[in-house]
Amino acid sequence: TDLLQLQDDLLSAAAACVRPGGSLTYSVCSPLRCEAEDRVAALLVRRPDFECPPIMSDELEPFLSDAADLGGERRCVRTWTHLHGEIDSFFAAKLIRKEIDG
Repeated sequence: TDLLQLQDDLLSAAAACVRPGGSLTYSVCSPLRCEAEDRVAALLVRRPDFECPPIMSDELEPFLSDAADLGGERRCVRTWTHLHGEIDSFFAAKLIRKEIDG
């Protein structure tokens, strides 16, 4: 849809501004996978110079999503209104631009 294309365009434009070794956080207040995990997966296909590393924080454990299409490890944060009380549905993933070798 047009919204998904706009999200891809915005994410690509932001990624173009990230220096090697730098990071970009993609977040959206949406329960829809097509606006969240799928957008990150699409960017990783378009931009193989980016990666989405596993999250290594015990404090975020209740909010971690399995996101199998992002490598099967816990690589994003996801809240659900029906599971986490008075919190809106939300998604966030940290993307890192790989260092240039050489």
